[in-house]
Amino acid sequence: MISNNEGADLDAINAKAFLDINSLHYGRWHIFDETGYMALTYYLARDLDNIRLEQVVKKIVSNEKFVEVSTTDGQVYRAEFVLITVPLGVMKSKQIEFNPSLPQWKLDAIDRIGFGTYEKLFLLWDRPWWNFTGFHYMRIPSESTEFRYWVIADKSNDKPVLACHFSGRAAIQLKSKLNQDEIVEEIRGTLQKMFPDIVIPQLVASYMTNWNQDPFSYGSYSYISVKQKYEDPLYLAEQINDRLLFAGEATSTDAYGYTHGALLSARREVTRLLFVYDLLPTQNSTTSRSAMTIPLEGFIIIISFIWLQLCVH
Repeated sequence: MISNNEGADLDAINAKAFLDINSLHYGRWHIFDETGYMALTYYLARDLDNIRLEQVVKKIVSNEKFVEVSTTDGQVYRAEFVLITVPLGVMKSKQIEFNPSLPQWKLDAIDRIGFGTYEKLFLLWDRPWWNFTGFHYMRIPSESTEFRYWVIADKSNDKPVLACHFSGRAAIQLKSKLNQDEIVEEIRGTLQKMFPDIVIPQLVASYMTNWNQDPFSYGSYSYISVKQKYEDPLYLAEQINDRLLFAGEATSTDAYGYTHGALLSARREVTRLLFVYDLLPTQNSTTSRSAMTIPLEGFIIIISFIWLQLCVH
């Protein structure tokens, strides 16, 4: 259960740190919304008209006056500040070039913080063949590579769907050896072992996530690794030269791995901009901060795996 929750194998997880469950204390319930995370994204973007989609960032150049962001299609954007919220897996991959390079203490934090793999395979039938109620069930397998954790997803969408969850090295190895159809057959075989008195019918459809190989994530979410220091998320969150800011669930010390950790980190960086950098507008203010000798496309650029946003001030 611990391995599934963290997205990593037990020998990679810091056992002492796992006992700290502060990350669960921000609310009483887990929310399971049938509209998915995109509903939250659309809500946050509802009044914004300056979002640039499909702009893959390849280089970030910063100096004392501005930050320049270059994309793979040749576009260049300039702003006073850049807020980087890409997943930790992208930072680990080093596919974004920083000039000047990030300081060694931040690179070390990026290396030490764990980033897990948590995949799901959704199985749809034309009718439910199981006769049990509840939300999820587990199986104690004889082999570490066998499937063990299942969620009955029909509770949220009224469709006969089972979601098989697998994580860590087993998930990476499984997906490197088998294609989706072969994995589906492996899972059907596991289900048949679990329910020998039931003939498992043929599937209508299946869908499998691919977070570990997705170039915009390279994994699922962070966990505390055995080599990680307590202050590493703070190092990851630390700004660079008052120009580069960092947010995301991996920058949270007590809500890592959770969506609310990412949201709270965004609130933290907005607070930094408004109060620490004294950017709150005043009633008598008539001059825009972007009225500088260097032409700026935005006041702040927010880089995420969903969009690149120009916030004009």
